[in-house]
Amino acid sequence: MALKLEPSENGRKRKRKAEGEREEGDVKAPDLEVLEQTIVKLSKNEKLIYQLRDEAIPWACVHGLTMVHDAKVSSMVHAPCTILPAMLSKAHYDKVFEMAPLFNQLIDRVARDSKFLVQHLTGAADEDDFTAKLLNIHRTVQEKGLSQTIFLGLHRNDFMVEAQRGPLQVEWNTIAASFACLSSLVSQLHRFMVERHGRKVSDAYKIEFLPTNQAGQGMAAALAEAHRLHLKHHPPLDDRERVIIMVVQANERNASDQRLLEYELWKTHRLPLLRRTLRELYDHASVTDDKLLTIGVDGKDIKEVSVVYYRAGYVPRDFESQKEWDAMLRVECSNAIKCPCVAYHLAGTKKIQQTLTMPGVLEKFVNKEEAKAIRTCCVNLWGLEENSKECCEVISRAIEKPDDFVLKPQREGGGNNLWGEAMLPLLKGPLERRRSHILMERIRPQCTTGFSMRLGEVKVLKVVSELGIYSVFIGDGESVLLNKAVGHLLRTKPVETCEGGVAAGYAVLDSPLLIPNQIPPSVQK
Repeated sequence: MALKLEPSENGRKRKRKAEGEREEGDVKAPDLEVLEQTIVKLSKNEKLIYQLRDEAIPWACVHGLTMVHDAKVSSMVHAPCTILPAMLSKAHYDKVFEMAPLFNQLIDRVARDSKFLVQHLTGAADEDDFTAKLLNIHRTVQEKGLSQTIFLGLHRNDFMVEAQRGPLQVEWNTIAASFACLSSLVSQLHRFMVERHGRKVSDAYKIEFLPTNQAGQGMAAALAEAHRLHLKHHPPLDDRERVIIMVVQANERNASDQRLLEYELWKTHRLPLLRRTLRELYDHASVTDDKLLTIGVDGKDIKEVSVVYYRAGYVPRDFESQKEWDAMLRVECSNAIKCPCVAYHLAGTKKIQQTLTMPGVLEKFVNKEEAKAIRTCCVNLWGLEENSKECCEVISRAIEKPDDFVLKPQREGGGNNLWGEAMLPLLKGPLERRRSHILMERIRPQCTTGFSMRLGEVKVLKVVSELGIYSVFIGDGESVLLNKAVGHLLRTKPVETCEGGVAAGYAVLDSPLLIPNQIPPSVQK
């Protein structure tokens, strides 16, 4: 069934406003010229910047906008963030927000096409052991038959905005889409800063143009709905507690974001969540004859598991031995609802993203209208697994002008891509070395001035931002049970920085100040 792209009434209102229509009670849009002048003026006012910093840090620490600074002593510091929101086109924000359900349905349809996944990932798997092991788990699950047909997706689709082409997709994240809770807090921090201290800066910052952000609440609600569905289809036979498992990394720096989700699940839905590593799942989890996943310690305090939510398992270092892989396979073979299941994990790989941009491929999963809409957000992507004429030509172009491209492996988590001359050895090397990578046209996002704060230090920098849209999806292969966007993430980094991870130290958390038209050219420069 085709997914209609008709906007909701709220969407139509946002569209009318983006096109400049005024409604009764509307607040006048921010004055762009004043905003530009404000940013320039503030960048030179060191005293005011430090006053704002001294307000932002206590707010962040009191409200949980924090990250682990030293795991050995469990010390926390404020999360890297900006002290004021960044300008972003409202029309661009609305476009990708309203397209989130379409991307969700595309991911679900791709993930349920096992033949497609195997066909297009086998080449990458031949040269990349991590992808190969994921694909082997997928094959094993398919051979045994799915123990659970309900798929849960907590996704984040990331975009950068160019002045002429608008929002362009960087990647979609189907596993461990982080910062939903912290990004919600950054939105609240900026709302506080604008409402309480905005007049110190400029009346051009208007609270009415800060979008609400309930990403954390939305993700918790989706987990709770998946738990409810599991109880419905697998009623408990005794009084054992049924829990949600969050698979985590040891010594996790981003623990606050995860804990906030755990606490939201308990506060709003009264659902217990247990944090476990893959190794702990290997040691203490088991699957019953009727495919129920259970977990305990030394055979005691046995709990049933409804949902397994991965915030780990997306990088090779999470698998120190075969035991971690065995734990993942054990979970996959159970009737617990996985987030993501291995098929969703594979559907989110760079190779699949690239394959879907090839002529005619999108139309296998969505109708022509939907494919056309998706392609407005796509940049050029190339597979490198062949020595075809087209492949050789694009490699030659990349060797000649490497700054116009990005070379991406099948990895998540930041810090893995190759930029500029760093990609040349691989591009000039044999086919076998490059076939697990894809080549991506480099996006040139709009540049502004930002006020980044990390470890108490504020830097005034020329920055670019990456907009992520959080969305949730639940489906059983026949019916869509939940499908909507729930919030956003804005990450801002110095213009000269290539990578964009916050936890990896490249970017800071931000939030958008939505404006009804394009950022003026003087700010884009």
